[in-house]
Amino acid sequence: MEKLCNFLLADPIVNSAKIENDYIICSITTSYISSKELFISDTELKDFERNLKKVIKAENLLDSNTKIERVDYNLSEEFIFKIKKVNDELAKLVIAWDLDGTLIDSSHRLRYKENNELDLDYWTENSLNMDIVRKDSLLPLVSLFQAYKNAGFTQICVTARDMRENDYRYLSENGLIFDMILHRNDSKDLDNLLKSKKIKDFLTEENRLPFMAFDDKEDNLEVFDSFGFRTFQAIYMNKKLERKSYSELSDISPSAV
Repeated sequence: MEKLCNFLLADPIVNSAKIENDYIICSITTSYISSKELFISDTELKDFERNLKKVIKAENLLDSNTKIERVDYNLSEEFIFKIKKVNDELAKLVIAWDLDGTLIDSSHRLRYKENNELDLDYWTENSLNMDIVRKDSLLPLVSLFQAYKNAGFTQICVTARDMRENDYRYLSENGLIFDMILHRNDSKDLDNLLKSKKIKDFLTEENRLPFMAFDDKEDNLEVFDSFGFRTFQAIYMNKKLERKSYSELSDISPSAV
């Protein structure tokens, strides 16, 4: 790890690199990656990470049990990536998470039109105000997310949101750090079709195996199930986790929520 840290520090685009517990934490200016936007797109981030892995492998800077685990966004002037020794077997298993209604309660930002369609303009307007976004609250499943993260599973976000700067900032501020974020990115597809395409592309490109998926919508859960994920209804799971004991769950069933 020290060898890799020194290698990174020698690179002129690297702001800092330090060893912290089992991690190397390194920051790089966004101007090197993206000059068009304040924050880095998923595609740019993925390309940079892929190129970094090639350099690390070519320079023989990592041992067989060390690899890039995840990327954290810092949306001011830099992004931060972390490198950690991980359990390769656990890292091959993918846990997929929805955001809204699963890990985050953002219902205060929702408004529906007279025809019951979601008012996307209203959602977008509220997403641009960080004070409003910070009124979102974390749901009980976050505790499970953190436990799986600490265990070393690959965790991805699969959301119908068109992720914006404030969305990434909220995730970072609340410790919701994913290995990959798959989002709408201007697609007009229905949620379940969008997620099907995103998951297919991810599993095709990455050497990963479907493991578990959490979502609050049944049609999305059917999509995850079709790819081999073991699915969990987020509404039920959040109600289950907020109860003090299993004895209080007698009135709750997945079909009742």
